[in-house]
Amino acid sequence: MLTNEIYREWSGMKASEYKAYKGLRKESLRDSMTDIEVALTNIGEIATRDIAREEKP
Repeated sequence: MLTNEIYREWSGMKASEYKAYKGLRKESLRDSMTDIEVALTNIGEIATRDIAREEKP
């Protein structure tokens, strides 16, 4: 669920939608990403982690 939100913020699509957009079936989405796509995903994950640490959910 959180992964989908991270993907949606930078791509406008859920992870499964982005995977279909790229024409992937069983292949790893991350393995098929450009450096920029990986960087955007990493930034989203890091920001999420930092927010969670601050908010202490």
